[in-house]
This record gives sequence, C-alpha cells and structure tokens, in this order.
Amino acid sequence: MAGACSGDSEPALAIDFECQPTATIDFPPTQVGQQADAVLMARNDDHAGTVVAALDGPDADQFTIDPISTCDGRRLTAGDRCLVRISHTPSRAGAHVATLRIGSTATPLTGISTATTTGLLVTSARLGFARGAVALGPTDVLITNQGTTPITLGSPIFAGDGFLGSTAGACGPTLTQGGACRLQVAITQLRNGCVAGTLTIPSSVGDVTVPVTTRLTRGVDVAFSGTGAARVTSDPPGIDCTTNGGVCGWLFDEDTVNLTAAGEGGTRVVSVPTPWAPELTPLAPVYHAIVALAPPDAKTLVVTHEGAGAGMLIGSGTVTATPCTEATCVFYAPPNSTASIVALAPSRFVGWSGACIGQARVCNLGLIVNDRIAAATFARDDREVTTLLPGYEFPADAVAATRDGDLLAAGRSRDGTVTSLRVTRLGLDGTRRWHVSLVENDPFLAIGDLTTIGSDAIYVASFHRLWKLTAAGTVAWTVPLPVGLATSAGFAARLLAVGDDVLVATADHVERRAASDGHVVWTVPAPGAIAVAARADGEIAIAHAETPLALTIERVALDGTTRGPPWSVAVPGAATSLTYDAGGALVVGASGALLRLDATGAVVATTDAEAGRPIGIATTATGRVVAIHGHLYRSHYDFEAGLRVDALDDAVGVVWSLDKPVDNPSDYETGWFNGVEVTDLAVDATGRAIVAGRFNTRRTWIEVLAPP
Repeated sequence: MAGACSGDSEPALAIDFECQPTATIDFPPTQVGQQADAVLMARNDDHAGTVVAALDGPDADQFTIDPISTCDGRRLTAGDRCLVRISHTPSRAGAHVATLRIGSTATPLTGISTATTTGLLVTSARLGFARGAVALGPTDVLITNQGTTPITLGSPIFAGDGFLGSTAGACGPTLTQGGACRLQVAITQLRNGCVAGTLTIPSSVGDVTVPVTTRLTRGVDVAFSGTGAARVTSDPPGIDCTTNGGVCGWLFDEDTVNLTAAGEGGTRVVSVPTPWAPELTPLAPVYHAIVALAPPDAKTLVVTHEGAGAGMLIGSGTVTATPCTEATCVFYAPPNSTASIVALAPSRFVGWSGACIGQARVCNLGLIVNDRIAAATFARDDREVTTLLPGYEFPADAVAATRDGDLLAAGRSRDGTVTSLRVTRLGLDGTRRWHVSLVENDPFLAIGDLTTIGSDAIYVASFHRLWKLTAAGTVAWTVPLPVGLATSAGFAARLLAVGDDVLVATADHVERRAASDGHVVWTVPAPGAIAVAARADGEIAIAHAETPLALTIERVALDGTTRGPPWSVAVPGAATSLTYDAGGALVVGASGALLRLDATGAVVATTDAEAGRPIGIATTATGRVVAIHGHLYRSHYDFEAGLRVDALDDAVGVVWSLDKPVDNPSDYETGWFNGVEVTDLAVDATGRAIVAGRFNTRRTWIEVLAPP
C-alpha cells in the first residue's frame, strides 16, 4: 500500500483496541502460566517513517509481542495501518506494569497475575485474533488438570455473533490427575470490524469461560485498465489514487467502501467497481478494484436493451467495458480499432437493429471510425414469469423455493480463493430479503445441495458440512459430514425432507439427520448411489447403477428399515435422477427417456426417445413432474439441439414444454445454451419451474416458468 516517502524520525501513531481509540491496555486477571491477548491497530496520522514495536518498563518481561505482528520494522506512510498482538504472559504473581512503544507512541500496559489454580487450568485468559488482510492465529490452548482427581471434559462451546469458532486436538472425555491436552483454536469472522464472544470449556469441576476478541480488516487495492488519467478516492477516507501514484491501497474495518473516480484531461471513466455492499462481506482478504478508463478520443458504442426478456451484453476485442444488463449500455473503443458486442440470453434473443443486424449473438462492428448506436432485443420465453439477474455476489449453483413464494439461491463466492457458501433469499421482483455467508476452512469448498422443509427450515450442504438456517437466514446449527456428499452427474437431490428431518445422500450411505440438532438418526449403506428420492408417506428410493443400461433401486422406510426386495430396472441410457409423482409412482430420469414405474418396479410409461440426457427432475407440491434435459430433434434436413423443460402428467406425457436452442450441438447434454449455463432446477408450491444458471462471466440468472 504505497505512498510517498518522507521523514526519518519515527511517526506518532493512533492506537485502538476492539475498534475503539485507547490510551492504555488493561488485561484481565491472569494466572501464572496463562496468557491474555490483545490485538491492537496502529494508524499513522503523522509523517512517513519506519516504526519499531518494543516493550520497556519494570515488568516488560511479563508481556510479549507476537512475532507475526506487522508493525515492527515497517515503513508506514501517512494513513497506513498495522496490527500488533500483545500478550500478558506472567511468570510471577502480582501487579505488572510495562509500556508498549510503536513508533514514537507509548501505550501503558497493566495486568494482574494470580497463583495457578489447583483445579482445571486453561492457559488462555483471553484469546485475540486478527483476520483478513492481516491474519494472527490460530492459537494453541493447553488444558491441564492441576487437581488430585480426574476431570471430565465436555465439547468446547463458542458463543457470540459474527464469527464461527472451531477447535482441533485430542481433549477429553477425561483428564487424569496431572494430565494435559492441547486444543488448537481457530476463528473465522463473518463481518468486518471487531467481534467479541466466548469460548467455554465444560467440565465436571465447573466450566471455564475464556473471552474471545477478533478483528477483521479488508484491504482494497486500486488499479487502472485502459488509457487515460483519473483520480480515485474512497468513502470512508483512505484511498486517494491517481494513474501517477498516490495511496492506492488501504485497510478498512467498515463493511461498506465506496469508490469514486473522476477522469482527468478528458479521460472517460468507464466502470468503477464496488468492493462490497452493506449486505455483503466478501471473504477475500484483499479486493482488487480495477477502474476502467477510455481515452478522450474513444468512440462510443451505445447499445439499448429492447424487449421484455433478460440478457447481458459484453464488449469484445478492444472495447473497454464490464458486462452490462442495464437498459442502455455504453461501450468504448479507441478509433480505428475493431470491436464486437456479444449478446448472452437466458431468455430468448431476438436480434439486432441499428449498427448491428441479424440474429447471431455476436455483432461484429468491424473498424471503428465513428460513434455507433445499436439495439439488442430480448423476448420472454413462453410461460416465463420473470428472470432475475442478481449479479456476481449472489451465486445460484443451487436453487429452491420457500413456501410463501420466495426464491433461495446458494453457491460458492465468485472469488476462487474464497472458502464460503453464500445463501440469498430473493423475492420474485428481485428484492433481496437477506443473505448469509457460510464459512468453512476448505479451499475447495463447493455447494452440494439446497432445500427447504416445512415453512421455516432451510438446509444447505457443501460436500463436507451441513447447515440448518431459519426462515430469517440465521444459522440454527451446523455439523460436519464425515463422509462427503454423493457426486451427481446432473441436479439429483442430495438433501430431502423426511418428515421434519433431512435426508442426506453421501458418497457411501444415506443418513437421516434430526431437525433439532443435526445428529444422525439412522444410516443405510448406499455405496455408489447415483440418485435418491423421498415420498410423502416416508418411502425412500435409492438408485445404483448396476450397468450403464440397468439400475438397482432399493426402497427404505421412514425408520431406515428395508421395504421389499430391490428392483432391477432397464434404462435406455445413463440414469441421473429420481422423483416421485402425485400418485406416489417413481419416475426415473435417464438418457433417452423418462420412465414411470409401478408399485412392483415395472416400467409402465416412458417419454419419447428424443429426450437427451436429463439434467434434473423435480416434483411440484401437486405432484406434477418437471424435467429439464438435453434435447436432440430433427428439423428439416438436419439435427438441431437444445435444452427442453417439460411438465409431465401421470403417464409422463408432456403437458407443456419449452425449448432453448444451443449454439453448438455438442452442448445439448451439458446444460449450455445461448452462451449461458444451467446449474439447477427446482419447483415451487404452485408448480412453477425455477431454472437457475450463470453466464460465462459467472454472473447469476434465475428464470421462473409458470405452469399451464
């Protein structure tokens, strides 16, 4: 985070603790052998200079500075910040006084130490963490039995808003006389700024509660693309950056940071990103904001968005612009360059007018010598109720519907380094009711499934963790999944309702987990299961691929007991999904056809053979089956390909359907069409089909289709 260098003396710094200015640091009572932490932020409001962090005073040896702290030996320009973790680590009882010096600022430290307990000793009297652009932690905590009898330990309990705590280690259930065990404590913070809570160690001799403080700072770095000169400033203040230098990076405690850019010398500012919005805390430690510029002589390419359909326009070649879904999109290109505009459409792209003509999705503008004006027309699909484009920040790798008609979308954050799942509740008009980030220490975290049960239970699974959310988006509980979720070739459900409980399909078994706290009620072995379905009366079907053209389907009762012998079902191609229809019959999705089975497992009805690989099937509250699949059909003298959404009757006859043609016939089984990808299918209580996906820019779209 660069700036001009000036001054040789150490600057004076402003110190704050728990996001509040402070002139002194008072530590809680600490036993000999314990450690109490405090994470401080130092801000340089003085001239630039190199700072040193050091301790002095009569009891300096009773305090320590974490070596990972970022203040010692660092050159700070005006406005720069750094973090230091200071700890009271007494080796003798009594009152302790010392001074922490950072730069030319002296901060008094005080602490009181008492003799070591004769019972259960937890070596941390206060835990302090920092996260984000600077990370301090995790922390090892030693738990020892200083008494004369064994002590029974319970599972560690974290309390507090805005963070998730986790522990690793082998403590419990019994700590023998003189015994010790070690816990590694890690904190994942969910919002910016400072958060406080507690860690409690339950025991048979009384609980030990340790205060926890954690601070999350986000870095914002500004860079420029294109040609020209501009200045960017931030609110809150911090960044003041030009194309020639300045303060182009800053640490922020705030959740909301707004950037403002102004062109200089005729430069046009094309786009300014928003690092994060009030309802969104990205979990990347540093946001790299790219401000796009166009030179003064750039030519404008104005494209209006016509029609009632939804789509996105992207400038290609030398055009400087971000993907645009607005009513009017302005692109820029240097004179005498070549450029093109690409239309991507979850709805139906009709064609171009003005400077662009035809129905191809790519408009090649050729050599740009003058300003151009064009229009792109998008029409709604048949039965389209609405199509939402909620943006990068609200991924929709999985979707579901609430009982009152809202939409739920979940997926991994768009930043590839982020280890979080984001869940968003949306109205049909696109209003965001709430959003929550679910954090897990897994760099390969990905969404597994999302479902609703009853009126107020939302279940979300990654491949290794399950969460239950309330209707308001708060986390009711979370549990790890020791065996990861089953993989899926399509949109096969892996979370299903079993009464009020949730059924989880893992890689080698199916388990029922209690709605109360997520504990396992029962498990059924299911190695290699490819799909699972649950019927309203509690019957559960589990499908295994016996051969590429044969399925074995096991049926299980609500209590986990086997219900009759397994069925062997011949299929025309690879099967990917199961569902029950209104009459309680099982419907199998397979390449080439959808099959309806009777109570003996015999095939009693099929769709026509033109159906390609089913990507997903689901059943509405009224029992109507909705399917989305790759579709290959003959048109005139050649084959054409597309995606097709079908609503089926009890005989799996098509009641209504919607075709979405694809550009490349090889895409018809992959879920791609019109430059966009389908990622999930769900249905709501009224029978509406909810189709979700993303553009090749990773921006989300959700289309709602009405029943007849």
